[in-house]
Amino acid sequence: MSSGSPQTLTTADQIKEYQRYIELFAGVLLGVMGFQLFTVPLGFYNGGAVGVAQIIRTLAISHLGLAPGVDLAGPLNLLFNIPLMLLAFRSIGKRFLVRTLFCIGVQTVTISFIQVKEPFITDPLTACLIGGILAGMGTGVVLRAGGSTAGFDILGVWLAQKLPLGVGIITSLMNACIYVVCALLFDIQTAIYSLIFAFVCALVTDKFHTQGVNCGVMIVTQSPNMHRRIMESVSRGVTLWEGKGGHTGEGKLVYYTVVNKFEEVVLRKVIEQEDPGAFVVVSEDLRVYGTFIRRLE
Repeated sequence: MSSGSPQTLTTADQIKEYQRYIELFAGVLLGVMGFQLFTVPLGFYNGGAVGVAQIIRTLAISHLGLAPGVDLAGPLNLLFNIPLMLLAFRSIGKRFLVRTLFCIGVQTVTISFIQVKEPFITDPLTACLIGGILAGMGTGVVLRAGGSTAGFDILGVWLAQKLPLGVGIITSLMNACIYVVCALLFDIQTAIYSLIFAFVCALVTDKFHTQGVNCGVMIVTQSPNMHRRIMESVSRGVTLWEGKGGHTGEGKLVYYTVVNKFEEVVLRKVIEQEDPGAFVVVSEDLRVYGTFIRRLE
């Protein structure tokens, strides 16, 4: 009886993982359709690495006369994400890394080949609203499935470990630079509508499933340095108190912190590196009040 249980659990885990990748594929496809079908035909731009790729694509076509059969933003986005993933691969778990690479691959293909010359909706505000809703839902599905489309999210997490700034502030500053560039290179209307699209996308992502989903993490360990590692990796405050094992009577250190879903993936990797035998309890979807910084990457 006992010998058959592991095999059953393993099979169940494999099925869940296959379902997870189906969700990732659907989420990325939905997100790409949100901007490729509605905002890109009107000449508007995303935030993040995709937005940078779209701007370079436009400049390459207008100044170099390139007329490829695919949207150059796809392969350009892939090129941008390769060094970002190499930069951050030590800070994220193996499964999360594989899922993110899968998402980037799907995103590259779908951006490259989903092209619409004539917009479905010609009214720019309506297009930004509908496109932002679809893109936000797609991003929410990807996050719920435990993946990411990388880009500025990954860069923001990495920079937050080097700078005295939160992930949300860093990514917001980088995105602001994109819209300033849009205003300078094109016109203020393009920048404003692109910003509206990004705002709606972030808002829907926040409601659907977001880094704004907070997790309480309690860690029972004998490591005296765990709080420093937590603060260095995710820039979150930590509460520490001394405890005692009820069975062994051994002294323990108990750490408690609150992070968002994206940071929880990073935190798990840090805990595993610091103390593989640590006892960890994660509570999701918490309501947090006080000085907790809410980050929407």
